[in-house]
Amino acid sequence: MELVVTIHAKNSGGDQFEITLQKTAVDQGVIRLRSWRAGENPAADLPAKDQSINVYNIQSLSFTQITCRSHVFIGVDPVFACNLVSATASAAPVVQLTVTGTPLGHFDGTTSYPVTAGNFTKLKKFLFDAAFPSAG
Repeated sequence: MELVVTIHAKNSGGDQFEITLQKTAVDQGVIRLRSWRAGENPAADLPAKDQSINVYNIQSLSFTQITCRSHVFIGVDPVFACNLVSATASAAPVVQLTVTGTPLGHFDGTTSYPVTAGNFTKLKKFLFDAAFPSAG
């Protein structure tokens, strides 16, 4: 069963993001990230970046965490971890994307994407409905 969810985020610098998660098989999918610089209009301007990554070995760590791998470098398959962080009294909900295992750690790191409560709920529903295999 193929499932798709698209959410929108904006960082403190005004950059805008469109993140699409697609489940294509039991433990496979696609992550697409499109971004626009501050001041650009996603409805009218082409994205500054548009990147799709095919992922495999998607595993659920919890209802708000998944991990997966991708063939993005020759001979190296980095790990991508997605963590949904609930809102607090002083902060909006956040989607954290952590990359590890890139060549020499050059692209390793964590990026946080603040999202609305509605987008956070859409992501949680997607992870629940996708029912990725458990890591445990």
